Amino acid sequence: MTDTEPMTNARTVIQPQEWYQRKVLSCDADIVFGWWWAWAWKTFSLLLEPIKWFKKLKFRWIIFRKTFVQIKGWWWLWDESVNIYSNIPGAKPNEAESKWIFENPYMSKWECPMLKFSHLEYEKDKFSHQWLQYAFIWFDELTHFSETQFLYLMSRNRSTCWIQPYIRCTCNPDPESWVAKWIEWYLDDDWYIRQDRDWVIRYFTIDNNNLIWWDTKQEVIDKCPHIFENLWPKEKAEDYIKSFTFIEWKLDENLKLLEKDSSYKANLLAQDEATKKALLHRCWKPIQDDLAIVDYKCLESITSNYLNNENDKRYMTIDLAWMWKDLTVIFDWQGWEVIKIEIYTKSIPEDVKKAIENNRKEYQISKHSVVYDYDGIWWWLAWNDYVSFKWWSPCIEYQGTKDNYKNLKTQCYYRIIQEIINNDKMKITDNNIYVDGVKTKQIKLNAKTFYVLDLIKQDLKAIKRVPNDDDGKIQINPKSEQKNILWRSPDFWDTIMMRYYFELNKRKNVLVY
Repeated sequence: MTDTEPMTNARTVIQPQEWYQRKVLSCDADIVFGWWWAWAWKTFSLLLEPIKWFKKLKFRWIIFRKTFVQIKGWWWLWDESVNIYSNIPGAKPNEAESKWIFENPYMSKWECPMLKFSHLEYEKDKFSHQWLQYAFIWFDELTHFSETQFLYLMSRNRSTCWIQPYIRCTCNPDPESWVAKWIEWYLDDDWYIRQDRDWVIRYFTIDNNNLIWWDTKQEVIDKCPHIFENLWPKEKAEDYIKSFTFIEWKLDENLKLLEKDSSYKANLLAQDEATKKALLHRCWKPIQDDLAIVDYKCLESITSNYLNNENDKRYMTIDLAWMWKDLTVIFDWQGWEVIKIEIYTKSIPEDVKKAIENNRKEYQISKHSVVYDYDGIWWWLAWNDYVSFKWWSPCIEYQGTKDNYKNLKTQCYYRIIQEIINNDKMKITDNNIYVDGVKTKQIKLNAKTFYVLDLIKQDLKAIKRVPNDDDGKIQINPKSEQKNILWRSPDFWDTIMMRYYFELNKRKNVLVY
């Protein structure tokens, strides 16, 4: 950020600093994701961005934060905009509507450039911008938004003011965010930004919900020509391809801050290792939790593993909603690959029973290869000869040895993670997911939309080691703590964990009802 400094002629000078601030303001890519060190003053940079268009007729731009409080809270975006725009002749704030109008004597009120601050707290909020158009869109803290919100607002990024529409976004490292897949090409094997790819422009389009990236527009066209087959005579395929780059913003380049507060970097160095890696060293890699059972690297690769399972047996595992408060989740397996996922947000017993039988028929799964978690209201499923999983049962003797686990659930969690997940022997993809009977890759929970695979990865990170009990038995943290970590029940991994039950019983061929 640059201070506003009075000059000898009483004018105020507002300008970017060298390096990253000038870099982002001069970039001509359609979409820029900015990755900054803590306190790199990116807000100032992007508030400067539209100043060059203040004399453009009908120029409209919008700035998004996740919640309204992040716009109008103490010294948030609005206060920063007042600090900058109050120095511009003709700039008129409308605090009630969270917008600025930049008046010009040669334009009518409706033709004057306008800036609007807005939020997208809920997924549905994106539809309030239907029919609108913005020449410039800025997402502050992009990882706080869903990908569907970002893509929908991309469709509003259009213009009649003779400016090529563009988008700028800022983000902090979040390896579980959808943003990570957009910028993975810019990262090295250790998830740090590659200096040789910083600010390199690439090109993309979206084909069947998949990002198609290449180094030139023509290469994208050649990669998926079917997208451009039915263009109007005056349309060009190149116009349907967006340019993109990822820019690193550094604290060391913020000389104005370091002049005022030379101790700030020391404050960052005093943080824990996870915080330092993310905020000081700009690392997107998941930080391994000392209490975690799973190896995070293996968890991230669970969607890309290759398995030879053509002749493997098929199973079904079911985590049933308790009193209809949680999700009912059904996983169909071939060996250690999940071949279908069904999720019900409202579980009606007869519907669940019908889904189980339909899946058994589709994948030829025997009744004794179907396991469900046994809880009070679902006891009637045992009448169908499905296998009941009683999590509180003692652990099962396995290959002639007795495990020292608290109960059967703990035994299955530890063994499936240590033997299967941490050795890259499981595969889960989003090719065959159904939510309430509709094929999709996403699910809506608490008015927010999530990718199912993201929730699956999050689940296992809530399963933690805890000290052994008084009898020296190995335990995992209780369900109440898991829910506090996730804000929900780990239904997906409770479903996956039960798959190991069949491994425990393979040699004994004993089923517990």
